[in-house]
Amino acid sequence: EGGIGIQDLVGGGAKWRFVDDDEVTEREYITIKGMSVLGLSHAAVGCVEDETASEEEIRGKVEEIGELALERIRLIEHRFHPETMGKKAVDAAFWFAIAGLENEELFKALADCASRELLRFGKNNSCRDVDVKGILEKLSASGLENHNVFDVGHRILEEKGGGIGRLRFESPRSLIWFFRQSRRTREVRKMRQKGLRAYENLIKIRKIEGKKRLDVMRSKGWDNEDLPLIVDIGCGMGVSLLGLDRSNEWRDGYNKLGIDLSRRGVRFGQAMSRRRRRQGNVRFIEESAEDGLDLLKKGYRGEVELVMIQFPTPFKLMSGNAQLPEEDGFMVTSRLARSVRSIGAKFVLIQSNVEDVALACVDLFIEEGYRKVLRGKEDKRFRLEDDEELKEVTREERETERTIRWLGGQREEDVRRAERKG
Repeated sequence: EGGIGIQDLVGGGAKWRFVDDDEVTEREYITIKGMSVLGLSHAAVGCVEDETASEEEIRGKVEEIGELALERIRLIEHRFHPETMGKKAVDAAFWFAIAGLENEELFKALADCASRELLRFGKNNSCRDVDVKGILEKLSASGLENHNVFDVGHRILEEKGGGIGRLRFESPRSLIWFFRQSRRTREVRKMRQKGLRAYENLIKIRKIEGKKRLDVMRSKGWDNEDLPLIVDIGCGMGVSLLGLDRSNEWRDGYNKLGIDLSRRGVRFGQAMSRRRRRQGNVRFIEESAEDGLDLLKKGYRGEVELVMIQFPTPFKLMSGNAQLPEEDGFMVTSRLARSVRSIGAKFVLIQSNVEDVALACVDLFIEEGYRKVLRGKEDKRFRLEDDEELKEVTREERETERTIRWLGGQREEDVRRAERKG
């Protein structure tokens, strides 16, 4: 007795052969009723998009969906099953992380599946080094670091003549996956729609329970509310605060709070802080910048040491020049600067990849009583005027490099040319 084994070939086509009964049993594909592991990860993403549910309800539902996925993986056990073949387990881990899942056991189980798959096909010529790198980067972005899948991947890359170096959650190669999700592209919109459809299909066949909402600013949420606080306004996925919390200088002695309107970003940050057992020191809330600072003013006992504003460009992309500092399209406003001033923040860190935008933000905070900290050419922090040791910065010292080059270069040459013609 036996069966027929069919294998796809690189470049198209397939080949088949007779296999004996023992080999069929070893690679037997069991059929499991219900949604696949990857489909469940899509449903978890769709669950987060449910605007009618509270944060704690969503958290409970996502964790329940994760349990369903873990049950399916346990049924598959160590088989090479189509449900986790190729990059499916890796993709599922990434989408569960994006949804804010906290089940570390599921992430390790998915990484085990990815490790087995790398051992199965990683050395094949059809598996490129860029494919292996993508698997490792995505798992690292999912919050996995200390797992043997990285050792397996590194060995395969060395044999292929490539390398990737040690990956961490904060590594640029890992963070690029979050950047791709933060853009408003057709692919991101399609993924959200797919997630919503998957979630709708799931709740048709199974009831997913939720939990009651908890006050995110209640005092017992912090381990020590007297510690100075670092606030990241527009924190996105929270990677800045999560990375800051792992540094020796900023890990202990400070609490960290991220504020963002993106439910997906806030959920991811919350889940990562819980997975690291740092939820008493690193927290995230889904609010606008002004409302979040207002909650902070009413509900936090300690001092605010630093407020970070790190928008690539804090202007809404509207018609015309999106870099012009017009109040209607400006995401960093005088109202926000006043809110930061009202909570008594000692320092403000402003970062933007658009120089004119950064200087427009600087002017807003200078009007509210902040001055530049001249402790190094690269220091971008501003603090309140009550520090007598700090030097006041003139408008000329804040001019953009582009403006300085124009005033001292091309414009001067134009003046000379006009004088010669005159």
